[in-house]
Amino acid sequence: MRCRKFYGSGLRMLRPMKAALVLVMLGAMVLSARAQLRTPRPPPAEPQSLAELIDSLSDNALTGGRSQFYRVDGTRRIVRLGRGWSAVFDEQATSRLASAGDRPGTAGPPGKAIELLRQGEHADLRLYTLRDSTGRDGGGSFVWHWGDGWQARAQALQLDDDGQGLKRRDAELALRRGGGGTWAELLWRRASVQDLHAEAPDDAPQSANFAGARVQWQPENLPGLTLQALAQRRAGPAPDGQDERVFAPRAELGAEYRFEHPALPDARLYWTEAVRLGLLSSDGLALRDTYRRVIGGEVGDGSPDGRWYLQWRDRGLLDDRNALAVAGWRHGLQPAPRWRLQTLIEHAAPAAGPSPVRSTTLGARLTQSAWPHHSLLAETELVRSSVQDSAYLGLKLNQRLTENTLGAWRFTVTDKRPHEGTEVPATELKASVGWGWREPVERRWHTLARLTRVDRESHRDDTGIVGASDRRAYIALGHVGWQATEDNLWTLRHSRRHDRDDAFEAGATRRTDLSVLRLTHAVTSRWSISAHAAQRRDDVDPTRRGLGAEIGYRIGSKAALALGWNPRGIDDEELALDDKLERGLTLRLRFSIEAVLARWLDAPMAAVRAAADD
Repeated sequence: MRCRKFYGSGLRMLRPMKAALVLVMLGAMVLSARAQLRTPRPPPAEPQSLAELIDSLSDNALTGGRSQFYRVDGTRRIVRLGRGWSAVFDEQATSRLASAGDRPGTAGPPGKAIELLRQGEHADLRLYTLRDSTGRDGGGSFVWHWGDGWQARAQALQLDDDGQGLKRRDAELALRRGGGGTWAELLWRRASVQDLHAEAPDDAPQSANFAGARVQWQPENLPGLTLQALAQRRAGPAPDGQDERVFAPRAELGAEYRFEHPALPDARLYWTEAVRLGLLSSDGLALRDTYRRVIGGEVGDGSPDGRWYLQWRDRGLLDDRNALAVAGWRHGLQPAPRWRLQTLIEHAAPAAGPSPVRSTTLGARLTQSAWPHHSLLAETELVRSSVQDSAYLGLKLNQRLTENTLGAWRFTVTDKRPHEGTEVPATELKASVGWGWREPVERRWHTLARLTRVDRESHRDDTGIVGASDRRAYIALGHVGWQATEDNLWTLRHSRRHDRDDAFEAGATRRTDLSVLRLTHAVTSRWSISAHAAQRRDDVDPTRRGLGAEIGYRIGSKAALALGWNPRGIDDEELALDDKLERGLTLRLRFSIEAVLARWLDAPMAAVRAAADD
């Protein structure tokens, strides 16, 4: 109750800030240019090995939480994979300018972005995936270089906006002539948008093919300036009863200027103007969030990944009167050794028209690393918008307790108050405490115990929907591992959940047990095979059993990439955690609990005390 009052008051505090926030940011953008000369910028992150990445991600095996280690010193993490391959990991705060969807997301931890890159002599490949509070975005591109300045290019993407229930797919082929910043290309693309909430079963995705050309020019006598032009026209007959705002062609001009003055690092101004534009010919998801004119600028503030930004959008597709202004500030600082603070302030203000979505976002993230003594993360975010208000608080602590024990604590609370649609307002709390132990002499035995509480309070009395009404659950987990021989590891995991959902059998308590027995055999230093047997027993559902096997390739001392097949499966993600027990083909990053404990418990206590005192 106190958490809900705290966040409710926090959201109300944003109201008097709306009018002044944009003016404060505009003034600060001017003043920050002077600060650039006094604030040294840190060097970019150095590429790391895959083993270093896995070591930092492995701590999540202690509590089953999402990773918070996708950045190093405030910048994205780059991992060398060898033979021209590299992987890029980054955290993505939900923003109106850079997110999977076009509308405000739900307050929560940052989204995760992963890129896989391959640069060769004649071909380049890029695969990526992004998940944030607005939805999922994934795709890839392939570029083939040949001859003197010729390129064949292919790219595809899929964008799922969870909030609006929309899915977009795009595929494009292009033939480009030129190099550097000046080139011209012919292109063909296919785009489709589907409303996943459509009530009519025959509502097929709206789709169209487009053919066109794109040119880019960077004048040699004006360094920093880039000019672009794009024209696309629908190929094929027009659908019956078409909406011109959806299937219209595209004719667009654009310009960008990047400043090269040391007082304005990473500063740029940009402008695009679409004379003709339709939803499918654009990059948007919905008419409400797509605009024909965009003008913006940004400048670094001297901190890692810190910047001020401002954008103006007008001439909306849904209504030509629509206009929206977006202003924001991301900042990072190190208040003390081993401490790092990241902040985000963003405000989207409707300037004209009936349809723009207003939103204000405030976020802060504080981390401290004193490994092998402890690691700490605290983060919070408030989002207030015309479609939904939400708030989030998260705490995460790993603590070395004794020579052979480790403690882990997690706490998150999320409050959602939608103003549109059928989603039910609710407050969700999740708290867990974990304790890990390793046998000190031969180190053949290890164990992990964890207790989790899940609490959801619905703010609508007449929901009657499982998953949206009041719920309280307690989940106890016990995990035991035995290294029988150098090549064979046995693990037994048992979870018990006591669950009460008001929409299920009048709030009766429901007990569920899940047991998983697994044997992992090391075939070589890198390859392993494993097999598991699982059983799920429930007060309501019939008993279910699962069987499966995996082939794993070790990519670090603590994890393996495992491909598996389960001829019989069990569907219960809340109890399965990192185990993949569902029927069919599975792929996962399998962490070893014993290896995770070793990461923390191998260090002698002298090093632990030194880390605490440093």
